[in-house]
Amino acid sequence: RTVNTALQLEVEGILQGKTTEEWMILFDKHSVPAGPVRYVEELAEDEQVLANSYAVDLDHDLTGPQRMTAPPLQMSGTPTAPQGAAPPLGRDTRKWLREVGMTDEQIEAMVADGAAYMGLAAE
Repeated sequence: RTVNTALQLEVEGILQGKTTEEWMILFDKHSVPAGPVRYVEELAEDEQVLANSYAVDLDHDLTGPQRMTAPPLQMSGTPTAPQGAAPPLGRDTRKWLREVGMTDEQIEAMVADGAAYMGLAAE
């Protein structure tokens, strides 16, 4: 791409002349192997993602209900879908610092120094 800037600009100009769907029909007609690149927001509503049960609805502590995609593989004995939303930043800080042997006083000192964060609920 860095060597053929003029060619890249020409191809980009041509590609912008049709929608993704129009290009996919044209590529398919001429047996050009291609697939659309999707944004994460689009992926959760993609027909193949939904048909293969790769869309997962989760409830996040701060942002509420959200849909995300599971890994694109399924295994018979191992769940691959997310089991829950990611925790908000800092929610489990105290728990993990205690688990490594820190006292509440040490943890509070770390928070006061800005070395540890307890999340929005603690503020």
